[in-house]
Amino acid sequence: MTDHRPVTGVRTDSLGNIVALCNPAEVWSPRSITRIIRDIESGVHDYYVPGTSGRLSVRVVSAGCEKRLWAAPEDTACNNLHDLPSV
Repeated sequence: MTDHRPVTGVRTDSLGNIVALCNPAEVWSPRSITRIIRDIESGVHDYYVPGTSGRLSVRVVSAGCEKRLWAAPEDTACNNLHDLPSV
């Protein structure tokens, strides 16, 4: 059974790169990007950004030889994860 995890914030490194997703109200938080990618690809957990118009799923996307996390409507080029507060 897949566990659905709401994401309410991020942790970034000194360059502004997101290194973890967070939700201070949850025991799993913070969780590194590497572990979240593994969670999503294995189907064990999924992550989403709660919003007024519903859930926005966090997806794994390929960027060259890297994998990144992305949360945006299908027709949008902006990654909504960057809009979350730093915690």
